[in-house]
Amino acid sequence: MSRRSGPRGTTRRLASIRPDVTSPIRPRLALLAVLAFLAVACTALPQAEVRYGTGVTFVPMVADAIDDVGLGVDVAVDAQGQPFTTYFGLPAPEGAIAVTRPVNTAFLPAVQLTTVADGIFVRGAVAQVQDPPAPQYVVPFGPQTVPSLEGLTRESAGATAIAIAGDGTKHVAWTGNDGVWYASGTDRFTAEPVEAPGRPIRQAGPIGPPSIVVGPDGDPWIAYQVVTPRGVEVRAASRSGERWDVEVVARLPLCPGCPPPGPAPIAVVDQTPTVVFADPASDAIGVARLEGSTWAVDGAVVSATDALGLSVAAHESDAWAAYYAEGAVWVAPLAGGSPIEGPVVELGAAATSTGALAPRTDLATDGEGNVVVAWQDVEGVHLAAVGRSGLEPIETIGTESGVTPAVAVAPDGSTVYLAWYEPGSGDLFLGMRGKAEGVALAVPSPIPPPTAAGPVAGPCGEDGKPILEIVSSGTTFTSSCLVAPADEPFTITYENPEPILHNIAVYVEQGGDLIAGTEPQTGPVTQELDVPALEAGEYFFQCDVHPTTMLGTLAVVGKGGGGKGGGGS
Repeated sequence: MSRRSGPRGTTRRLASIRPDVTSPIRPRLALLAVLAFLAVACTALPQAEVRYGTGVTFVPMVADAIDDVGLGVDVAVDAQGQPFTTYFGLPAPEGAIAVTRPVNTAFLPAVQLTTVADGIFVRGAVAQVQDPPAPQYVVPFGPQTVPSLEGLTRESAGATAIAIAGDGTKHVAWTGNDGVWYASGTDRFTAEPVEAPGRPIRQAGPIGPPSIVVGPDGDPWIAYQVVTPRGVEVRAASRSGERWDVEVVARLPLCPGCPPPGPAPIAVVDQTPTVVFADPASDAIGVARLEGSTWAVDGAVVSATDALGLSVAAHESDAWAAYYAEGAVWVAPLAGGSPIEGPVVELGAAATSTGALAPRTDLATDGEGNVVVAWQDVEGVHLAAVGRSGLEPIETIGTESGVTPAVAVAPDGSTVYLAWYEPGSGDLFLGMRGKAEGVALAVPSPIPPPTAAGPVAGPCGEDGKPILEIVSSGTTFTSSCLVAPADEPFTITYENPEPILHNIAVYVEQGGDLIAGTEPQTGPVTQELDVPALEAGEYFFQCDVHPTTMLGTLAVVGKGGGGKGGGGS
């Protein structure tokens, strides 16, 4: 419970998410939705709605569309199957018509964090470039201020990575203009450097994209590649008290014409941190496993000529790698067995891209070890289930111009989440593949419009009866009226039953001085707000995280009753 007063300082198989080949193309509703999304993505932001799909379908959603957002995207799901997406947020490119940023959105550049709950996108950050200018600007998830993000650009951005522990803690890593960073938290994040390059990075490439995993002991591991004068080093970083220990897992020779450092994905295989890496000089994919306090390296687990965009996924003692090689997508088991050749792909100019726009694959598993793979080519982003006989395509729509896919699967296998970046419009997309009956799907408005709250009999406070309990639903309060007695302290009880970041705060007037407020918390939680004695009159209350949709009148009435009329607007 948080109090503050005064001024502020699996069990389902992947067959359930594969295309229904016995029925007509079902995602027609999704197609209509995405056409509407794309029509507005580059202009004014649309008003929020909640739409409901039917059947097993893939629904693409604009997850964020303010300025240039979505570079370096990654996605993970928590134990309840809720998706969380990390990505870089950058100011709109010079010359672009920028949409006015609503209050309570991240200050850019930022490492952003977005989730969708009950049909509403909650957009915040784990790290942002500056402190908010006033206490009422509460950015969801409580980002840490990292001033060095000021130098982050499209050219210097590397990638983000996210892993979610069983207790719900989000572990986030990123590489950019200031080296390798790490942040963790639930309602509020702390951020710290893992490894600094010595001087600002203006062009991505010296440090490859990071990968992060939660180890068997609950501590995070981060893996990445770094160019040094002696060659390319594959490094793994782990926490040791208050500092990070960075170890060299493997050394790869520099070679003429070799691509810049790619990913070094890390996973927990059979309770052991395991790093996978491509070695262009030997045309192979190697594996390094932590044995005791040292790394045992097998440098040629899979033969792969000029492998690019490497990713890895693991389930218990099984692990798989995905990559591009010889013009195709491949998925290879890392414990023996022949690689599965996927579709022939054409990467085009993307094959030479570095940093956040480098082409990549991504793998994910559910709680039973079923595997899905995502990749990109000149025709956009694609998704498939990995079967014994090969890759079984999963139909997606609205992904035709996407790049840098990231994929995650709910633990029970019921839903696949596919995230990607649209470089033309600078938007972040999130697609959901699963049974949509009864599931609220979010429409791409960063701030939903004001919604009328629950009914109140007559003007707020007219009968003088105290109303000091309030509940939220989605991003609205269930009432726009609270009533309290004058000239004596009182307590407001606020219930947030959902996994959305909310608080309640009382002000002298809308936009005025704060009287009392709680700290934002993700539900389910009940907060009690102690408010000092107030003179009779009308005051204002709101959720600081959603001030345009969660707001109302606090009528403070004397013994004679009869507060002034009012209510939420």
